[in-house]
Amino acid sequence: MQVKFQGFELTLDHGPISWNDYLNTLSGILTIEVKFGAWNRILCLDSISNQNYMLGLFVSIKDQRRFCEISKRDGRFKLSSRTLENGTRIADFNFFIIMKNYKGNIHKGLYQYYYQSCSAAQFLDFLSQQFRSLKQTSIEELQPLVKTNPTAKGKIKAIKKMNLRSAILVKKETFDQLLDEMDHIDNASLDISTYEGDFSIIRPYRDAKRKIISVFFDRKRDKVEQIRHDIRRSLAEVGIGGAKVKGSSSLTGFEYTISTLKNVEDFGRYSYNDLTEHFTVDLKDFARSHILELLVTAAGHNNHILE
Repeated sequence: MQVKFQGFELTLDHGPISWNDYLNTLSGILTIEVKFGAWNRILCLDSISNQNYMLGLFVSIKDQRRFCEISKRDGRFKLSSRTLENGTRIADFNFFIIMKNYKGNIHKGLYQYYYQSCSAAQFLDFLSQQFRSLKQTSIEELQPLVKTNPTAKGKIKAIKKMNLRSAILVKKETFDQLLDEMDHIDNASLDISTYEGDFSIIRPYRDAKRKIISVFFDRKRDKVEQIRHDIRRSLAEVGIGGAKVKGSSSLTGFEYTISTLKNVEDFGRYSYNDLTEHFTVDLKDFARSHILELLVTAAGHNNHILE
């Protein structure tokens, strides 16, 4: 089984809630079990240990008490179940890093994933859920001030408009795979570096070095195959730097955005057995993990993508 490093980006809308406000919210749930989806999760975040990156660990705790193993003796296979020791639970781990330096309001990072662990799409949805909770708390705190503070009503309105948007940065092969998994495609944005046509909406901006075209689709299942085909055909055109596609999959139940750029490379692949040999992590000291060192190294090798 392979461990993969995936790129992601978070875009926080401008408004009363700052990026630091959001990080303080995440820090408030450190090492506390939070229910998300089918399992309890633990989020660890360290913004001090590394000068250039915030270091993180996302743990998914599963409630099963028994697991199965298979053995072979004298040419015969035997399947048996075993019970976990008291006080222990099955858990999956996903390390991640987020760059401290960012452009505009876009924050990029790397996420470590292996089969059956929490996917990048689920992780990003968890982060969005925490932001929605922060929005709700901020609005509730301002609500009593509406009658006495003239600015409170405007702040509430601005907070309601804010969103934390996310995307998975992938190479073309992974982009195609995730695109195939989407049952519904909501919209696509094409990053155009050159344009030679006569599309009227583009005409006034011909001298611009870079343009973004966004297209929104009907949520009809029978159109998805044609939409996929058109997106792939567009990416093959000269001058298209990349694309973002937002959609959802009934297989996972999650809505997510995938983003591909022509210079996105594979951020790293490792053997699960090699990385987990002698694997022990104290959550209070998780920042010393060797896997985080590998993520930081991979990010350094891909500065042209993550900066």
